[in-house]
Amino acid sequence: MGEVDAGSERKRALLQSDPESGFTMSSQQSRSISSAPNGRLVDFEEAVIKSGFVGGTRFLRVRGTMPDDGLVAKLAPRIYSAKPDWWVIEVVGMANRQAEGRAFEASVPIDGVTGTEGILVIGAAREERFPNN
Repeated sequence: MGEVDAGSERKRALLQSDPESGFTMSSQQSRSISSAPNGRLVDFEEAVIKSGFVGGTRFLRVRGTMPDDGLVAKLAPRIYSAKPDWWVIEVVGMANRQAEGRAFEASVPIDGVTGTEGILVIGAAREERFPNN
């Protein structure tokens, strides 16, 4: 009794670690996982918040150029166990044999995926914050 399986300890540590920042989160902080685990982060050139046609609806629109052929852009909000301060939305490239061209523009509704402080858009080489207004 009182003995802990080493595998269980390792799994718990993996669940509590945040690979983006390299630090271990306390049980009080939100945990997250990518909603596009098979994608890879790609860089973006512009990110803007736009109002939709329906009152109060807002969208994140991101534009850029893919580093390789055969990729399509996806904006992938992370999945959290609790509402974070900054909700991370990753700009990812997903393999697609039918992808044409490298220029991309992608958008995603942000209602329901906004942290208490705002949104953090993460690409391969940069990030951009959009505070709540």
